[in-house]
Amino acid sequence: MTHSLKMLCAPLCAAVALACASCASTDSENAAKNPEGSAPEGSVIGVDYKEEPVISYVRFRYLTDAQTRTIGEIFTGDEYTYGQLTLRSMPNKRAGMYFFVMFNYGPDDISLASQIELWVDSSDSAHPRLFVFSVPETHNVWREIKLGITGADWPDSKARVNAWKITVKSPSGKILTQKQSWLWSLRDPSGKKLGNPNLMKGEALPEINSAIPATGGKGANSQTPAKEPEVEKIEAPAVKKGS
Repeated sequence: MTHSLKMLCAPLCAAVALACASCASTDSENAAKNPEGSAPEGSVIGVDYKEEPVISYVRFRYLTDAQTRTIGEIFTGDEYTYGQLTLRSMPNKRAGMYFFVMFNYGPDDISLASQIELWVDSSDSAHPRLFVFSVPETHNVWREIKLGITGADWPDSKARVNAWKITVKSPSGKILTQKQSWLWSLRDPSGKKLGNPNLMKGEALPEINSAIPATGGKGANSQTPAKEPEVEKIEAPAVKKGS
């Protein structure tokens, strides 16, 4: 009986040992390809992610200074971001309008020096504004990216967001992906922006794409210079690591 059990167990043990050896070999190969602390190859937006990074949703809401703070911050003095990449137009000011940007499944990180452009038309500004955020260090995008228009850039908590557009660029300036609200993309059959009573003074949003600078330009098919749209560009100050 004992001899029979040994005969049955021997092949099973050999199979288990072979499987373990295979797993160990695979782990060693993966470790060699992906040293500890580095992202898997092909997963970093702005570096080696080959596909278009898809923005799955964008949400926004106003947050007071108190709503951005946690109990832990009282003891450590450091902001707890819950794993979110948090960028503000005025880094030392917390209260303001925040845009929560989430990427679809695929990329793991966004590269250092990538740029996120946030175009906003709001009820308290006569013209659309462009906020440019620079990623201070390579950061994961498993959770939402939080873009804050804070301090004097959004002084009125009752001001409304009428329309928005978000563009993500690589460190070299290449457009990687973009997403916009329905109102921002609203056009008539001729391709011109439609005016809307909800916009400040009923003004239409300016035509904005990679071929036309934010400060305006000449229409491609027009004989006379196109009227330059008035757009206020605001670059968020660079945020140092650990600040």
